[in-house]
Amino acid sequence: MFLDKITPMIVDNFNINNKNVFLKLNLTTVDDYRTITKYLSEIKIKYHTYQLPEERNLSVIIRNMPTSIPEETIFKALVELKFNVTSVTRLQNRYKSPIPIVAVLLDKSEKNIFLLDRLLHCVIAVESRKSDSSIPQCKNCQRFQHTKNFCNLPPRCVKCLENHHYSECTKDINTPPTCVNCNESHPANYRGCKIYKQIKIKNSSKRFRNAPKHIMQSSNLNDNNNTKTPAYTVDHINTQNQDPIQITQNLSNTPTYAEKTKKKTNQHQKEEINNSNITNELIKSLMPLISSLISQIIKKVIENLPALLNNINVV
Repeated sequence: MFLDKITPMIVDNFNINNKNVFLKLNLTTVDDYRTITKYLSEIKIKYHTYQLPEERNLSVIIRNMPTSIPEETIFKALVELKFNVTSVTRLQNRYKSPIPIVAVLLDKSEKNIFLLDRLLHCVIAVESRKSDSSIPQCKNCQRFQHTKNFCNLPPRCVKCLENHHYSECTKDINTPPTCVNCNESHPANYRGCKIYKQIKIKNSSKRFRNAPKHIMQSSNLNDNNNTKTPAYTVDHINTQNQDPIQITQNLSNTPTYAEKTKKKTNQHQKEEINNSNITNELIKSLMPLISSLISQIIKKVIENLPALLNNINVV
């Protein structure tokens, strides 16, 4: 039994949830987390996990940084001010044009960055960067709720049902893609996928009840009995060497990727036809007015033509 093998290795409190053919293991300490992940890798058990709370960076944005200042210059200036910087990225607007805002990743202890109001002779404002509300998707296995940096599962293609990285896919570009998560005709990263929608609804419901899906705060303690609460998660532990089963939801009324694409094309064509009809009607309504104006101009020219000719003869 898997439980019998890992129990002697774990020092602190832990719990296991059965999820179809795979397991979710919640551990209390980072030491137990590293012990178990190392063991799973050694015995070639497939799993994925999440970024450790201790390893999460502080993410901020710096406003009012002119677009003429390169990212490298900003990075160097922050390092010279003794900030432990991981990266500096110039943000762009929806038209892919640079804007006077940069995103900065620092060590989580660098709280003094918020006191900074001058940088490279510019008056700046430092703010916390808003977290992305979208559901993360792994670019390795195409499943949701984790990223490729913490995935030890077999690769799955974003365009077909094969177990290979998307860069190795030989599927013809003209052949419709197939989602590896729901088997419908769209790429696995399509946000209209019924699996994505199912998870989004589930997450929204849990946020409403103020009960996050995965416990990740290492400092969370139970005040009643002073027992540590599991905080480090190892998920999709597949002890049967089978592909994890995805829970599906009946969303038969939801348009497919192909249907939405076709619908957009048809709407665009209808808009062009409507615009053409409006233009034709406008021209028809203006024609009498234009004809009247032309007639008046011709009449005035004829009336004044003798006077114009007399002036020419005098000269």
